[in-house]
Amino acid sequence: MRLSLLSTLFVVCTTTVSFAQSATDSMFEKLSAGTSHSLFIRNGLLYATGQNVYGQLGIANKADALQPQQVAGNDYLSVSTCTYNTVALKKDGSIWAWGYNNYGEVGNGNRTHQFSPSRVGKDTNWISVTAGESFCLAIKRNGSLWGWGINSSGELGTGGNPYNSLTPIQIGKENNWKMAVAGVKYVLAIKKDGTLWAWGANAWGMLGTGDNTSRNTPTQIGIDKNWAFVAAGQSHSLAIKTDGSLWAWGSNQNGELGINSVVKQWQPVQVGNSNNWKTAACGQHHSVAIKKDGTLWSWGSNNNGGLGLGSPGNKRVPQQIGSATDWIAVTAGMAHTMAMNTSNAVFAWGANSYGELGIGNRMGQAVPVQVK
Repeated sequence: MRLSLLSTLFVVCTTTVSFAQSATDSMFEKLSAGTSHSLFIRNGLLYATGQNVYGQLGIANKADALQPQQVAGNDYLSVSTCTYNTVALKKDGSIWAWGYNNYGEVGNGNRTHQFSPSRVGKDTNWISVTAGESFCLAIKRNGSLWGWGINSSGELGTGGNPYNSLTPIQIGKENNWKMAVAGVKYVLAIKKDGTLWAWGANAWGMLGTGDNTSRNTPTQIGIDKNWAFVAAGQSHSLAIKTDGSLWAWGSNQNGELGINSVVKQWQPVQVGNSNNWKTAACGQHHSVAIKKDGTLWSWGSNNNGGLGLGSPGNKRVPQQIGSATDWIAVTAGMAHTMAMNTSNAVFAWGANSYGELGIGNRMGQAVPVQVK
């Protein structure tokens, strides 16, 4: 998405947004890991840690934080972040954004970087939001889908026009969107009828269209109507069907698809034969997921201990992290991971060069460590 400075970086944004029709607070994403920073919500308060060069932490300065710092405001429901931009949804249905803003990703009509939360318009009928690299998408209560920021790879799904947008614009005229999630330069979305759609960059086949051609308008993936959940990363994708089966496609050079190979997949393929997957997240080259029994799993690249297994080496199939059965949320950054349990305790592991783990130092961790 960022074509100049950021095009030279390996970036990842890995937040899965809430289901649009959910009225339950627990369905909203409480965690989000960017390239080198992390955010999480506890009791309506938002905390941020890690790299902060463009104000992506939202703490009114640009100093990195080695441990969680509270972001101004309260009543936060959901948060999503990517490389240098962050967006959040509050209980009153308002959207707030901050960080890098060269392409209008903050959505407030200008290109000035924001170091504190800035409100996106005046609407109070937003029910989900997601951040990609220099763009954002959000769904309103009526099921309409909106986007703002950069559109160089078709991220906004508007057919390439306008090129960029400094404020939210509607994507098409349909009002039946249920869930949308932004990857680095692409989008995956589910409609209320259970169909799966994708658009944006497609160099590694992460759209699941069977080819590597980018799309600048929503394109249906297959004909199935039982998709329930999607997760997007830098170059690979994960999705869960209503039967609890897990599916993956896109880049697979480190085994991030979990299919016991390193062969790229152009269309969705099932991960193993389990039918009890609940949620998942994509890192740059690794994946994490939670089963319905509350167990936590990871696979793919183990760079900097990002798999949380306590031992080196990439994994081509899902591996259980520890023995706990109380995990409820997980997010993956470029090479770090963060998860929350039923007690709302937050744990983190993997790379930590900028303090993205929030443990008060810059030491990477190969196993989950509680964020105090």
